[in-house]
Amino acid sequence: MGKDYYQILAISKDASDADIKKAYRKLALKYHPDKNPDNKAEAEKKFKLVTEAYEVLSDAEKRKIYDKYGEEGLQGGIPEGGMGGMPGGMPGGFKFKTSGGGGGFQGSDPFDIFKQFFGSSSPFDGGSGFMRFSSADDSPFSSPSNSPHVSPTRGKPPPVECKYYCTLEEIFKGTHKKFNVDRVLPGKKKDKKLFEFDVLPGWKRGTKVTYGNDGGCIDGYPEMLQADLVFVLDEKPHPTFSRDSNDLKMKHKITLTEALLGCKVEITGLDGKKIPVEVPPVVQPGKRLRVKEEGMPIRKQGQVVGRGDLYIEFDVKFPTTLSSKQIELLKQANL
Repeated sequence: MGKDYYQILAISKDASDADIKKAYRKLALKYHPDKNPDNKAEAEKKFKLVTEAYEVLSDAEKRKIYDKYGEEGLQGGIPEGGMGGMPGGMPGGFKFKTSGGGGGFQGSDPFDIFKQFFGSSSPFDGGSGFMRFSSADDSPFSSPSNSPHVSPTRGKPPPVECKYYCTLEEIFKGTHKKFNVDRVLPGKKKDKKLFEFDVLPGWKRGTKVTYGNDGGCIDGYPEMLQADLVFVLDEKPHPTFSRDSNDLKMKHKITLTEALLGCKVEITGLDGKKIPVEVPPVVQPGKRLRVKEEGMPIRKQGQVVGRGDLYIEFDVKFPTTLSSKQIELLKQANL
């Protein structure tokens, strides 16, 4: 018995294109192997099934064949004179890949389809005219009038990238963002949709969250080819810390005596933790001290695997005046 693609996507047989996309988006993210490191093999099987079902049902011609003849029809097993009287039943120029043993419909690479749909190969990362945004977090966006002119073409519109801002604390701990989007759908129908997603600990400036085909229509492009909507992370300036990849940098003032003789200082980290730091004697102005693993979270393959370092640059405060005794002592020290 062939696969039931409608059951795999948990949709009805009269599901619309929007229903199919919605189901694929949900299940592909759920079963992507990178999001299931503890059960990767089983998740990959489900991920491939979900993608196979989406590839067939999202294509009008493939869906028509599947609805009439089932999975067998997709393997080239359509009865003689089946689809439009073509030899072997296939419409002109319409081909499917088949496995050597006839073991089922062999579609495209599921990871290629995922990347094409979401605009990224990573499920963690997770485009109306130029759209207007109102942010639940009051994040500033470029308005349509500030967007560069794009010459209309007959292809898919370019994605519209929308910048949003997070504090270093939010990126350190992770946070949740919500944005209300006003967009124009086919038929010039006005629509407002809420987009929300998690900013994961350690994300870097420029990390993108892409919603495939969710950006609405753009003037000059075919209505049915909707733009992708892309949210791009940027960092708000911090009063104490600056970020360099996974490392953090900061400045700390010490007196001339502390710089010459050494001292102990206490630094408050980005996470609020109190960090004792031993300052060695004879610290030159501008000298940096490295404190291991007190920087930003380091992400690899969707997981936090450690932390970067904290670099403290010392700003030595020189006295504005010296007493006669201090001058004499310095002369005796012959520094």
